[in-house]
Amino acid sequence: MESRGAAYGASKAYVLHFSLALQQEVASTGIRVQVVLPGPVRTEFFEAAGTSSMFPEESFVDADDLVWAALDGLDRGELVCIPTLPDMASWEEVATLQFALRDAAGERGVIADRYEPPSSG
Repeated sequence: MESRGAAYGASKAYVLHFSLALQQEVASTGIRVQVVLPGPVRTEFFEAAGTSSMFPEESFVDADDLVWAALDGLDRGELVCIPTLPDMASWEEVATLQFALRDAAGERGVIADRYEPPSSG
């Protein structure tokens, strides 16, 4: 069975959300935690993993450029850095919706009406 990268994708999602939680925990200490979502980077990764890249060659960024962008983003106060995303407003919109969803799901404290409770008897 061919690997489709489920574990890889799940680990990346974990690192993102762990970093976001860690940012909140250390916010008052002066420590900054930045998470970088680099996209495909021109390294030996795919060859070492024994897989071919699913990305076209022109979509790869150089590792040196990525490091520079991440450090520049940190200097600018970006705690989430997506160097290949032209406009961070897209990420900010996603983050805002995630927080709104979390808040909406937790505000009632009861199961939503669309789910039927088990019948008694």
